[in-house]
Amino acid sequence: MLALLGALKEEIKGLRRSMVLEETITQRGYHMYRGKYGNKAILLVQTGCGRERVERATEFILEHYPITALISFGF
Repeated sequence: MLALLGALKEEIKGLRRSMVLEETITQRGYHMYRGKYGNKAILLVQTGCGRERVERATEFILEHYPITALISFGF
């Protein structure tokens, strides 16, 4: 599963709209969307701003999901 991380709602909303959502998860203040984009299984994560939030979100998803690749994006 590919994990895509963006800090802000505005950064992830286009991808979220294009996904076929299977599950919406709110955990530890992170909003996560599990589903498909094309034929790929993805986990889209809104981490919030700041290095610590991104690090904690990354640790959480790596411990709880079968992530094979991770991409962090945004402005």
